[in-house]
Amino acid sequence: MKSRVYIGPTISMETAVALGPLNDYYPPIKRGDLDFAIQDNVERVIIIDGVFYQDLSVSLDEIRDAIHAGIEIWGASSMGALRAVEAGPLGMYGWGKVYQMYKSGQIDSDDAVALVFDERYKPLSEPLVNIISALDFLSACDVISSEEAHEIKSYVEHLYYPERTFFDCFDHIDWRCSKIDKILSILNTTRYLWDIKLQDAITLLSRLTLE
Repeated sequence: MKSRVYIGPTISMETAVALGPLNDYYPPIKRGDLDFAIQDNVERVIIIDGVFYQDLSVSLDEIRDAIHAGIEIWGASSMGALRAVEAGPLGMYGWGKVYQMYKSGQIDSDDAVALVFDERYKPLSEPLVNIISALDFLSACDVISSEEAHEIKSYVEHLYYPERTFFDCFDHIDWRCSKIDKILSILNTTRYLWDIKLQDAITLLSRLTLE
């Protein structure tokens, strides 16, 4: 099946290609990209990342038109999860933890998965869903207390999305620099355990590649 996958800061090109080498990979999806997919006779589109504020986002009308043209569309992790919930009645498929969070109403805003990134799609901030997952992970491992996790969650939810970084989260409660450095090191080496956007992208690409 001729597939086109839109990725960016959620999953690196190297990781994605290792999971699904037969797919064609493109930058985060934006308004107009699905028209090109229709013209190129793409059979399946997988949306992981998409632009939110940098450019016009992919619209529900575009998704509807692509589905009517015979394209199977999946979404996960970020823009894909958000649009999968909105376009579910149109026939779009959703996947993963972030998708379920949107579907259940646990989260309901675009900026819960939004972040800023550089020209190489390296993240410069951390999306809210990942911060919440990381705090739950740290609390479960007794690295921080449940009270500390709750305090940080309450603080970070009110930050503008480009300002959401782990350092700012931990600095807010006046921890010693040595403690912050230790926790940042733990998070850096355990990302695959708490990064739910990355987990959703990996499991979806793995599943569809095996079909």
